[in-house]
Amino acid sequence: MRLGQILEHLRESGGVVTLDAAGRVRCAGNAAVMSEAVVQVLMAREEEVRAYLQEERAATLAGTTTRSHGWCARCGRVVWEGMGAERLPVGDLVCGDCLGPWDIEAGSVPVDGSGDTTRLEGSR
Repeated sequence: MRLGQILEHLRESGGVVTLDAAGRVRCAGNAAVMSEAVVQVLMAREEEVRAYLQEERAATLAGTTTRSHGWCARCGRVVWEGMGAERLPVGDLVCGDCLGPWDIEAGSVPVDGSGDTTRLEGSR
């Protein structure tokens, strides 16, 4: 099975394989899917996984004219403007699908089309 097929199968089954801000491969998601054995196999091929994820991101960004501020720290998908994404107080981007009420309560800031992620006090 090719690496792309493996990653797609993991994603469909509830696994998450992403790159963090420093470019390191991170594995998360459904514990039954992302078992210790699966994580060890992925980490043994870390350079190949990193290269694949970087190419996947570049292709996604090149295939659209919508602006993006980066990638979701939780699921690894591209964070698109106007799709409910927010920047967490620690600086991480989170897509609208992964954003939780606890993030908003903690002081997350909506990502808008202006490139400015600030908002007026009390506005939402």
